[in-house]
Amino acid sequence: SRKYHEWLKFDEDVEDFGRAEVGFDIYMTAITYFCSRVALMHSMLQVYTGATE
Repeated sequence: SRKYHEWLKFDEDVEDFGRAEVGFDIYMTAITYFCSRVALMHSMLQVYTGATE
């Protein structure tokens, strides 16, 4: 519990510096994930439509 509290305090110290960077990382991760999902759906759709024709 104490270690968690120390970690929270450390998190407060670096929050101002790290918030933008962490937010950017999450943003990029979300975009990467979304693009990979879209690409996967697109390729699966092509396979499906190619198989049915």
